[in-house]
Amino acid sequence: MEDYSKLVLTELWTTSINNKKITLIKPKFVPECFSLVVRYVLKSISIQTITEEIKRSISSAENFKQIVYSFDRPTNDYRFTVANLMEYEGALKLGRLSIVNRLHPITKYLPTNKLTFCTYCWRLDHTYVSCSSKERKCKICLQAFDHDHVMNCSGKPICAQCGLDHHSLDPKCHHIQNYKQVLNREVKQAVSDGTINCGAIQLHRLHQSKPITVPLAHSASEYPTLTSNNSNNFQPLQNNNKIWPCNNLQITSNTSTDLTYGITTMMEKIQQELKHEMWAMKDTILNKLQDIFDAISSNIQLHQASLNSINSTITSVLNNVLLPMVNIISDQHQQAKEEIITALHYIEKTFRTQAEHLRVKFNIGSNTDRSITTNLTTSTINDNQQSPANDTPTLMEDSDSPLEKNQN
Repeated sequence: MEDYSKLVLTELWTTSINNKKITLIKPKFVPECFSLVVRYVLKSISIQTITEEIKRSISSAENFKQIVYSFDRPTNDYRFTVANLMEYEGALKLGRLSIVNRLHPITKYLPTNKLTFCTYCWRLDHTYVSCSSKERKCKICLQAFDHDHVMNCSGKPICAQCGLDHHSLDPKCHHIQNYKQVLNREVKQAVSDGTINCGAIQLHRLHQSKPITVPLAHSASEYPTLTSNNSNNFQPLQNNNKIWPCNNLQITSNTSTDLTYGITTMMEKIQQELKHEMWAMKDTILNKLQDIFDAISSNIQLHQASLNSINSTITSVLNNVLLPMVNIISDQHQQAKEEIITALHYIEKTFRTQAEHLRVKFNIGSNTDRSITTNLTTSTINDNQQSPANDTPTLMEDSDSPLEKNQN
């Protein structure tokens, strides 16, 4: 197969040998050993669809033919040839091929026993050497085949076995099917009797249910003994049904074991490297998250401290600036004065509540020098009380209360 593939794929050839021009003609057919079989295809799928689906995966596939069996089957098998050796081996290694969204197994094509037929009269069970026909007949219409027959052939097939309108070697012909069954039965019987000697591979095909442990013995005429000048060092192999020692299986087993061990070692190494990289990435992410959390915590503490400072400042302004200014308002505006004091009381209460919340939740402002303890109440000012001599506002200490001063 390798030689044929190299022959077909090679494009550069010499044009002369011994100074004589030559022309290379490549074979125009693909050998039978390049055939594959796609199995269990639904009968509803046409051969054109199968050809298109297979050519998508195997571009060199051609010569698609349905395999005809002597019994009815729910599915069909199709045989095709693959000229490209790489595609041929790749399809066998893959083992499956998709046809209309279904995977179908692909196997080698195992040729059947060859039919014995005559190329003169196209009948079975003899060859042209022993044919009794006096003239050569056309393969299609079975008329006399002469020089003018190619132009005069009707093209209508006629079977030489049964006379129906199909080719003489059509697998669907009942005579062909019966002949194949008898031929296969006789070949199996001849192999069982020892009349025909075949290799272990053919025996395995014919007797798949019976494993072969001892190869068949061969006669001395089939495999003559080799001669050697040094008879002392060379011992011919005797016909004692013993097999030759072969280390190919052991070498193959050792090679497979070494390859498996190498792949396993490589996978373990890759796994360890991935594990180390994942742990390093995890530590990096945790460190970055910790830095972000620390920055956010610092910002929150700074924000709460700023709020506490602003709260203390506003409370001091209320107690030490605004209230003294309100107290110097004349009695003529007593109603407006009471409304202003009420508003200041509400504002001071709000800030005091916020400061208490900061102290309880965030432990901020509990040790401050200035405490927010001033309570604002509405003062009752007598109508006959005189206002202070001067109208300029004065700052008050934290211990002073404007309401107590008014009540006194």
